Amino acid sequence: MTTYGTPPTYAIVGGTLTTVAINGVATLTNAGEIVVLFQWDGQSDLVHDVDMMIAGVPTAANGLIDKSGMALDGPDAGATTTAYAADAHALAAQPTAAASGKSTKRIALETGHETQSGTGNGAGGDDETSENTAVTWDTAYTAPTPGAVPTVLLP
Repeated sequence: MTTYGTPPTYAIVGGTLTTVAINGVATLTNAGEIVVLFQWDGQSDLVHDVDMMIAGVPTAANGLIDKSGMALDGPDAGATTTAYAADAHALAAQPTAAASGKSTKRIALETGHETQSGTGNGAGGDDETSENTAVTWDTAYTAPTPGAVPTVLLP
């Protein structure tokens, strides 16, 4: 809200696009919430996944949502829906949750660590749900390092 001047309006919950209820308090429970960075051009029917992970050990209420085949009609001029590509739905959750005051970090680029490229819902057609997160994210859970980029991720 502060950065963009408007609250988020939609989320995919249980395979259904729903309106987000804003309570002003963003929280994660370490119960396997999926964290997704996505891109939308402001006109297309669909968003593109840029990166995602499942933070912590999921409960039955949390975890990866499969967008395979979901069809939406966005704000474009047409009334035709556009369907998402099939997700691999293989993104692994972390085996444990970070302790208080600790965080997980990306330790390797996803390049070469996704089993499906060119046919997914991600930017460039990659399937973010097929990333081998056991290789690309750490579970050492050290102190947070906001703003610091690990050297292995630098160009």
